[in-house]
Order: sequence, then structure tokens, then C-alpha cells
Amino acid sequence: MSRVEREALSIERDGSALRLSGRLDIDSAPALLEQALPMLKRLERVELGGLSDIDSAGVASLRLLQRWATDAGSTLSLQQPPPRFAAICAAHRLDPGEWAGRN
Repeated sequence: MSRVEREALSIERDGSALRLSGRLDIDSAPALLEQALPMLKRLERVELGGLSDIDSAGVASLRLLQRWATDAGSTLSLQQPPPRFAAICAAHRLDPGEWAGRN
């Protein structure tokens, strides 16, 4: 039986941006929330272009981050969403254009 290697989520802060790479899923979403929460007031965007995969828990965690940022008085845009992002949003009847920046 072969073991499938999964690319771990990498979270890197660059000024007012949070850059994500790897896989954002049900296993890694809690780590994203834990690491991003203390810096929400200083963040303006989350760059998703480095993600190799995302699942519905990953999309939900990004939406939660945006809500927390709004509650803290800031705006957090999501940039460069991976192709699966739109499909997950459609499956959950979310409009990604309402809350994801398209830069």
C-alpha cells in the first residue's frame, strides 16, 4: 500500500499580505486561523496563488478570517484564488465575487 504525500500548508507574512502555499483543507485550516488571528488588524490581503489545493473547510476558514477582519474594523481581500475555489463557492451557493478580490 502506498502512502500519499500531502503538501503541508505554508503561511508567510509579507507586510500587509499573508501568502499561502500548499494545501488548505480541513486539517490545515485551524492552523491558518490560529496564526492569522493575532495579525488581522495589520492584514489587507491573503494571497492564494500558491495553494495547490483547497477544500470547503479551507474556503470556510478564509470567509471566517474576513468576518473577523470586518469585526476588527479592517477589510481583508482574497487574491489569486485557485480554480477549485470557485467550484466550492458555487456548490455552497456563495458568490466568490462578493468577498474575493480578483487581483
